[in-house]
Amino acid sequence: MRNYKSAASILTIMLTGSACETTGEKFQQSFKGTIASLSTPSTEKDMRRLTKDGKTFPNPQELTRVVSNPGDLPAGEPCPPVATKSSSNKGRSPFRKNVTNSGTYGMYSYSLKRHKGPRRGCLPVENVSKADAVKALASQNLTYRAGSGHGKVKDSEVRALGAAILSVQYLNGGPLEMGKPNTKKGQPSPLPFEFRDQSGSEQMWGKIVIGRSGHMHYGTSVAQHVHEWAHLIGNNGGYEKFRKQVGVPPYCNVSGYSANNTKNSRRKEFNEHFAEVLTAFVTEPASLKNHSNKACKKAFEFFRKFFKKGDRYKECM
Repeated sequence: MRNYKSAASILTIMLTGSACETTGEKFQQSFKGTIASLSTPSTEKDMRRLTKDGKTFPNPQELTRVVSNPGDLPAGEPCPPVATKSSSNKGRSPFRKNVTNSGTYGMYSYSLKRHKGPRRGCLPVENVSKADAVKALASQNLTYRAGSGHGKVKDSEVRALGAAILSVQYLNGGPLEMGKPNTKKGQPSPLPFEFRDQSGSEQMWGKIVIGRSGHMHYGTSVAQHVHEWAHLIGNNGGYEKFRKQVGVPPYCNVSGYSANNTKNSRRKEFNEHFAEVLTAFVTEPASLKNHSNKACKKAFEFFRKFFKKGDRYKECM
């Protein structure tokens, strides 16, 4: 039987240092009951085959094809693969082995939030419950809300945001101080992620705006949440540290949005570059580590040391 690690157990590790627990047995028990209650002979037959007569939990993608109930994932997408065993430790990694859509690790055409690998991230969103996400946000003194006059925040959006926060915390071995609002300078406590029905996103003094309008599941893109949170991290010392240790330009052209943009001021150009390369390290580290651009390798080494447990990036390779 496969082991499936819940985000709640990941959060427990980071906040208390206790041993991990798996949810495999709960899934197994649940599906034994499900098989017994199925009424369609063909579906029952397929379920028995996939679960080996109720003894194992099926591959989520196969399960989605048999039982048309993909949960609250955007646009009914099949669940991505679950976390796989890490070659870098003896236990189970909460990260999955990532699949890139940039085979040569050249520059992504658009911002990372629009591309499949970074959009999914390293931590499977389906392993993150809404409760897990809320706890993770609270540990960073953050929260979420819908913008006035905009649609209700969906559970899938909250869970994607939680996956972004938990991914950074896993790499850091716990909450990231630079990722908390600067209450000494008057920032709100907690600082909200505000979901709005618009295409643009931005980090403002009193909130982080998430634009969810877009065909690439904006609002449920893990890379989008990491990128906007990265601006808060940058404003709290990340920008200065990166500039001092890495030195730019030249920029790491991991995406079209991280490359030089003559339309932006120098400050904004640098800030967007920082946010994109941090996002790449968190959601698809191979796109930095294996990039042919020397600036990307320098950025990769910076973030490997920036996070206290930065070598955990290997679990997503």
